[in-house]
Formats: sequence, C-alpha cells, structure tokens
Amino acid sequence: MKMLWKVLAGIIAIVVVALIGVVIAVALIFEPNDYRPMLIEVVEENTGRNFELPGDLDLSWFPCCSVAVGPASLSNPAGFPDQSFAKIEGAALSLQLWPLITRREIEIGTVTLDGLDISLIQLADGRGNWEFETPQAEAPATDEPSDLGALNVAGIEIRNGQVRYQDQGTESAFTASNLHIDTGAVGENLPIPVNMSVDLTDESNGTSAQLKLATTVRLAGDLVTLAALNLELEVPG
Repeated sequence: MKMLWKVLAGIIAIVVVALIGVVIAVALIFEPNDYRPMLIEVVEENTGRNFELPGDLDLSWFPCCSVAVGPASLSNPAGFPDQSFAKIEGAALSLQLWPLITRREIEIGTVTLDGLDISLIQLADGRGNWEFETPQAEAPATDEPSDLGALNVAGIEIRNGQVRYQDQGTESAFTASNLHIDTGAVGENLPIPVNMSVDLTDESNGTSAQLKLATTVRLAGDLVTLAALNLELEVPG
C-alpha cells in the first residue's frame, strides 16, 4: 500500500506540475498548443523517460482558468519491457489567477485524472520501473526566497484507474482495477481526506477482493501516515 501511494503521488505530481506550467503560460498567450513541445521537454528532462502527448491541449477561460489534455503516456526505463510505465486517457485542472497575481500563491481546483493506468514491474535482479534516476545539475547556493509561495490543490480525483504489479523474480502478479480515488484539499502539512475503492486480484491464483477505504493521509517525505481509518474488504466465496 505504501509503494502504491508513493507511485500515485509521483504520477500525480508530474501531471500537476506539467499542467501548471501550461496554465501559467497560456494565461498571457492564448494558444496553449504552442507550449506542447516545451511541456514534453520538461517532463522528459525531469523523468529521464519518453513522454508522449499526442492530443491537443484545451484551454477554457470560464471558469478561469482551466486546461485539459487528452491521452498521454510515460515510457519504461531502459532494460524493461517496451510498454508504458504510466498512461492516462485525459486530465484536467483549473488555476485561480488572482491569488497568483496578488499573493504569488498557486491555487488549483480539483485535478482530475481519467483512465490512469500504471504498470509496475520488478525485474529478477530487484530493479523496479518506478525508480527514477534523473540527472540533476547542482543548483548554486542562494539565500533568495522563491518567487512563488505555497501550492494548494482543492482536491484530486482519479476515475477508472488500474495498477498492475508484476515480480519477474517470483512470477507473482497483482492487479488493482476499477480504481477510484477522491481527496480533499492537498497542501503543505495538510491532513488529506481520502476515499478509495478498488478491485484487487491475485493473478497467480485468481483470488479477488473488493476494497473500500476512507481515511486521512499525511505525507512527510517517504512516510505515509493514515488516521481515522475505515476499511471494508469483501472477498467472494
């Protein structure tokens, strides 16, 4: 469960950061698709993987301002099967310009991910495709404050998601399908209310279960803390 949260958080962070860049850019210039090559380059530089974004970027000013993307996919690293590590059917978010202009704070509406599909693979040597090794240049030391303040997201919604896990060393495989996640506000040091439902299947023996989870999540580095946990598990037969 901890690894699942970390991977989901990483994928959501990539999508959110990428879409934020598009929204900020098109707030001044109308044509969002002019920034698609830049968006692809930023994602590839920060992940070290191929990023495909074949569809158009759609901008809406009412309510101000929202951007949506169609299908997108992030590849596996070298040495893994030639398939997508993660892909989505579509994503959308909105950005409030007034807090950005007046307080240098980024306030985002609900981030929606449709058809999120993640394929986790662990090779026999122990390497996992969820491990990112991105070269980063050393940043010069500076005492200057950041230009932007806090980043706050009104909520995250994942619809019709799927996560598959395959261990090539033990030949075990698990699938989490029909994944639905809804969260409350996400921000620095905020308790995050989370509701999740998912169907779980052990591919090695066909065992399945339906899980529903309601909890409050706190993220601190690699530590994931769950509070007020309400868990329902139904196992057929």
